[in-house]
Amino acid sequence: EPMRFTLSDGCDSISPGSSCSLTVTFDHSTSGTWTGDVELTFEGASEPVHLTMTGTVTKPVVTPLTYKAGLKLSGPKKVKAGKKFKISARTTNTGTGELGGVTLKWKALQGRAARSQGQLKLATIATGKSLTKSINVAIPRKKLVKGKPVQVTVTLIRQSKTLRTEKFNVRQEFGPQKSDRR
Repeated sequence: EPMRFTLSDGCDSISPGSSCSLTVTFDHSTSGTWTGDVELTFEGASEPVHLTMTGTVTKPVVTPLTYKAGLKLSGPKKVKAGKKFKISARTTNTGTGELGGVTLKWKALQGRAARSQGQLKLATIATGKSLTKSINVAIPRKKLVKGKPVQVTVTLIRQSKTLRTEKFNVRQEFGPQKSDRR
């Protein structure tokens, strides 16, 4: 395969007692074992000198990319019933590939009843990096039940697969409403 090997030199003619350097390069773009032959002729020599060159290229071991994420939620432990509150969702890429196309879906439940829900598209997160998004939860006071906390469930989804789910509880404080005060 002469196309796999390239021979370069600056040797047009060599004086007796002198030397010349040759450089051989090998094309390693395709897997396989390749053989080439270099023929050197010398003035006054009856036969040329043959040099056989062999080069082997193996396919690199490619580790498949993994798409994993860590999720940490933080926010207030208690809020006045009916007031908006924010939950901070910190997503960390713990896989080996860039984490793109991820949707953060959330649902605020009280008991089994969904009180509020939504979703956010996340920007691509580089391996080992994190991204924090705020989830704004607004539940009207009239939809809340006294004595039951609101549980916010957050799920990271990529290509219809769940990467991570975390939950966060917020206690609702019911005080007297303005119309109850006299």
